[in-house]
Amino acid sequence: MDEINKDNFNTFETDDLACVIDEKLCQLDLLELNQAALKLTIKEEDIEGKKKYHVKGLITKHYARLLIDDDEDDEETKKEQKSQLFTIVAMLTDITNKKKEETNDATVDEGKQKEQDKVQVVSTKSGNHTILKELGLLKSSGLLRKELKIRGQIGEAGQKDKLTFASLMHQIRNAEAAGYEEEEIVASIIGSMVPSLTLRTVLETTPSLTLTHLTQFLEAHYGEQNATDLCSKLTSAVQLPDESAYTFIMKCIELRQKLLLASEKSDVKYDNNLVQTLFRKALERGLSSSYILQEIRETLRSSPSDQDIISIVCKASSAEKERMLIQSKAKKSSLRVLETSANNPTPPPKVSTESDDTLKKLVSAVESMNTQISSLQSQLTAVKSGRDRRYVKKCNKCLNNNVEICKHCFECGSGYHMARYCDKSRNPSN
Repeated sequence: MDEINKDNFNTFETDDLACVIDEKLCQLDLLELNQAALKLTIKEEDIEGKKKYHVKGLITKHYARLLIDDDEDDEETKKEQKSQLFTIVAMLTDITNKKKEETNDATVDEGKQKEQDKVQVVSTKSGNHTILKELGLLKSSGLLRKELKIRGQIGEAGQKDKLTFASLMHQIRNAEAAGYEEEEIVASIIGSMVPSLTLRTVLETTPSLTLTHLTQFLEAHYGEQNATDLCSKLTSAVQLPDESAYTFIMKCIELRQKLLLASEKSDVKYDNNLVQTLFRKALERGLSSSYILQEIRETLRSSPSDQDIISIVCKASSAEKERMLIQSKAKKSSLRVLETSANNPTPPPKVSTESDDTLKKLVSAVESMNTQISSLQSQLTAVKSGRDRRYVKKCNKCLNNNVEICKHCFECGSGYHMARYCDKSRNPSN
C-alpha cells in the first residue's frame, strides 16, 4: 500500500484507512495509547488504570463510527469522514515517529532487545484495593507474546483426563521453538501440576531447577520405560480380543514414537529405519484379523505413511464388519426357518382305505411278534434260574428239605468233614 498523505488520502477507502489505524495502534505501548486516547477526546477517567487492550478498544470504538457503507451516504459525507480518519492516522504517525527518535538515542543490541510491559492496576471496589499482577505480555521483535501456559494438568501417573508424558514433552518442544526462556518453561510446568501432588512440592523446593532435571523428574513420575524395554514391547505387541484394529494400530504408533524419543536420550541408539521396520513387523504379527492383514500387507511393503495405514485399516475394518453382519443375518434367518418348521410340523399325507387296512394288519402282526418274544425271554430266564439251582451241590438230606445252604458233606451227609476229605469218595467200592 502507498504511503498515505494529505494529498492522496481521498483515493483510499475508509476500510483501508481503518486498517492503517489498527496497525499503528498495535505498535504503541500503553503510555502512547493513553496519549492518543486523550487527543481523541476520550475522557481521562475512562482510561485511567486500564490495560492496553482496553484502551485500544476504546480508540477503535471511537473511529469505528466513521466507517460507512458505500450505498448509504453521499460523496461529501464520505470525504468528510475520510478526512477525520486521516487526521487520526496523522496523529498516530507523529506519536510513532517521536518514539523512533527516542529509541535511536539509546544504544541497544538489535535482535536481542526484550521489553516487558509491567502494568499495575489499582481498582477500588467497595473501599477494598485490589492490586492486579503484571500482565506478563512480552514484546520480542515487535510482536506481542503471551505468558506461557501448559494446556492441561499434570496429575498422578495413569490418572484419567490428565496430561500424558508425550503430550507434555510436545508442549515443551513447542515452547522452546517459540523462544521461551528455560525458567519460563519450568515455572509453567510446575504451575500446571495438581496442588496436592507431592512432585510439585519437591520441585518447588528444589533450588536452581533446570529443564533437564525437571524432565528427569517427570520421566520418573510417569514411569517412562527405557529404549530397550520399549523396543521389546513394540516387537511383542498383539491385538487383544476386546481391542479394535484401529486401537491396536494407534497403540503401535505410540510405542514407536516413544521408542524414537527415548532413543535420543539413551546410550543405545535405534535407527529410524530400524524402528520403522520393527513397527511394520509388529503390525503383521499382531493383527488378529486375517482379512485386514491381507488388505494391509502389500501397503506395508512400500513404506507407507501413518495416515495411509490408518486409512486402509479403517476401510478394511468397515468392510469386515459389514461382511460379518451379513453372515449373522443369514444365520439368524436359517434358524428362524428351522424353528418355524419344528413348531409347525408338516402333516402326514392322507392314504387310501386299503392302505389303512394293510397298515393295521402289519401293526397287529408286530404286536403279536413282540408278545411271543417276551414269552420266550421269560421262559429262557426261568430255564437259566432252574439250571443254577440244579447245579448247586447239596447233600441228599438238604436237597430233599430244600435247604438253601448245605453245610454237610455232599457225598455222605456228614457234618464233620467236606466232600473232598470223604472216605466214600476215595473208596467208591465201600
